[in-house]
Amino acid sequence: MRDILKVDLDRLEVLAGELGTLAKDAAALTVGPAAGPHAAGPGGIMPSVLTASRMSTDLLDAALVPAVTERFEETSNVIRSSIEAYRNREDDAVAELAAAYLSSTGDWTTETGA
Repeated sequence: MRDILKVDLDRLEVLAGELGTLAKDAAALTVGPAAGPHAAGPGGIMPSVLTASRMSTDLLDAALVPAVTERFEETSNVIRSSIEAYRNREDDAVAELAAAYLSSTGDWTTETGA
């Protein structure tokens, strides 16, 4: 293997490990009721606090955190698979590696459509 592809694969290997760590960190995030105690004042907990807590649980704990965790894990796995597939290839395989990686990870746009 030539130097260019080896450097790319070495860097990708580091990034795969970092994404794996980020996936574990993301999985541990909690922003709903388990994130902290909500002390009741006179008359109990305000309805707005309960509503905000439910929204946090429904949107963040139940949807966003698992989605982010899964995306990090998937991308880490794609990187590792790409490294194995291209470990002993020549530098002319760089474009092929990039295309395989991009097709495996899908669209990364933040746009929601028009």
